[in-house]
Amino acid sequence: MLEHRFGRHDPNQLELKLGYVVDPHLSEQKYRVEAFIFVPRVLAMTKARYSKQLFYRDTATFIRLKTPRVALSVLASGQGLEPWLNALDEQLRQACCGKAVETSKMIAQMKTIGCIVRSTLRDESSALVGRLEKTLGEGVFGGSEKQCAVFINQFKNDVEMTLQLLRNVGDFAETPNVALELRDAWRGIDEYLSIKAEEVLTDVLIAVEKAIGSQEHNLLSEARDGLAKLAVSEYKRRRGRGFKSYAREGSRNEYLSHRRHVLKRFVSSVLYLDVQREETGNAIGNLVGMTAAALAMLFATVAAIITQSYIGMSFSAAFITAMVISYIVKDRIKEHGKRILGRRVSRWLSDHAIRIYDSDTGRLLGRCEENFSVRDASQIEPKIIKLRHADHPTRDAVDGRPETVLHYSKDVSLSSREIGPLLHHAGGLNDIIRFNVQRLLKRMDKPWEDYRYVDPKTLSVESAKCARVYHINIVLRLTTPDGDTVLERSRVILNRKGINRVDAVERGYSGTVPARETPVYVLSHANDL
Repeated sequence: MLEHRFGRHDPNQLELKLGYVVDPHLSEQKYRVEAFIFVPRVLAMTKARYSKQLFYRDTATFIRLKTPRVALSVLASGQGLEPWLNALDEQLRQACCGKAVETSKMIAQMKTIGCIVRSTLRDESSALVGRLEKTLGEGVFGGSEKQCAVFINQFKNDVEMTLQLLRNVGDFAETPNVALELRDAWRGIDEYLSIKAEEVLTDVLIAVEKAIGSQEHNLLSEARDGLAKLAVSEYKRRRGRGFKSYAREGSRNEYLSHRRHVLKRFVSSVLYLDVQREETGNAIGNLVGMTAAALAMLFATVAAIITQSYIGMSFSAAFITAMVISYIVKDRIKEHGKRILGRRVSRWLSDHAIRIYDSDTGRLLGRCEENFSVRDASQIEPKIIKLRHADHPTRDAVDGRPETVLHYSKDVSLSSREIGPLLHHAGGLNDIIRFNVQRLLKRMDKPWEDYRYVDPKTLSVESAKCARVYHINIVLRLTTPDGDTVLERSRVILNRKGINRVDAVERGYSGTVPARETPVYVLSHANDL
């Protein structure tokens, strides 16, 4: 199984997040990820202007363990964290009694718990906001108000209970017998989860306020007040414990922003893996160079023998001319030989090889191979081109936007046998790929342009401001170890200031692609080019 999410990370970066689900019963699993990025030719992303080196300079990759998914209601019941919380509780009690404990292992358990709670709060709050928007989208009425109030109150209670269960155990780390390193780790995790809880409670509260507006709805108002009180209690907790990570009115709040990100990296560090990227093909490249040099030398030797046979060893003009010409030809044979042989051999080599190691044990968990090329649209498979133009197949629409295709592929091989021991605190591996689009923005026009027209009513000339945007279409092809393939197309809307939004346009057939030419498509935004 291959989970994925594609979208806008910030105004300058696109993000593809892949989740490789590892089956411990298999010895090895292989995935293939391909991205076909259709760029308007006006942006000049050609072979001559955009090399492999520039692409990899614009691309950042992060590979880490995947956080286990646990429902918030299960966390609140105490069952969701049992594998980690029970062991941590026992070890903390031993530390309080002055017994020797593995501090590093306990800190790793705390971080894992922090990652689980953080991810659950994020996912469940987003789901609740979406549910509220859908349920209350057509206005608040008796049935919807009651049902939404139940959802909100349940969420609030589950958040409160989850934090309390965790703190009942973690507060043992505050005792003097516990090592300072362990105490500091717990305080950092507690501070971060408090910030995160306040954030998600505020997000849900905003959605509720947007739905009820200025009207009076008793049940929703009470639920809203419950969210607000719990959010305030987290704010007061941090202040009461001496943490400075809270918002101050009239302040720039630099510390709060900086502290949030520091704590996030600290908690997430338990998921980090040792990733080593290496260039491939060095030995083959040297062999190609030596072969080309040998061919050139062979020609030079044969030319010298022939010249000596017909002209003889002399310093005549004919002999000197023949030797100079043979040297020129020899040099060209060497250069063209390296280029031609290198081009043929490079088809079978990857640009980079990435080795993934467990940071603690040094075990090799997997390997990735990356490739990138700039192609003309005519060199791309028909099924990819057909998906790209599925919503505007007319000739004028296609010819009116000539494009260059940036093709990126990644082949991932994971050792289930080596990853298996890590699965007690990870559901698999996350692979995050970020692509910086700033290089695309340099050749774009101003973000606004004026359009003059005659007003139909007054017959006077008017001027309207039009947003000047560019469309980058991206087709993803994802292949699982079972051979199942998903084709998905998204449209990225940009202007000179960066990425405006990312729209999902079509999703291909999920499952093993049939033998027909193209999968079944679900079309939307059919009029958008």
